[in-house]
Amino acid sequence: MSKEKLVKTISREIQEINETIDMKVIRGVSYRVEAKRHKLLLSMLQDVSRKVEASRFSFASLLF
Repeated sequence: MSKEKLVKTISREIQEINETIDMKVIRGVSYRVEAKRHKLLLSMLQDVSRKVEASRFSFASLLF
């Protein structure tokens, strides 16, 4: 899977979990499981984003 597609997929899943968490907060229900998944996805997104930025930087340095 390309890094860009992975970023889009993770972002979409984060949005879905955010909606689920919002509904659980409104209902007053525990959202511990979703919060853990959200934290993991954010970590994954940051890791992938760092790798994408690093590859762009290294590519740009090859041009100059």
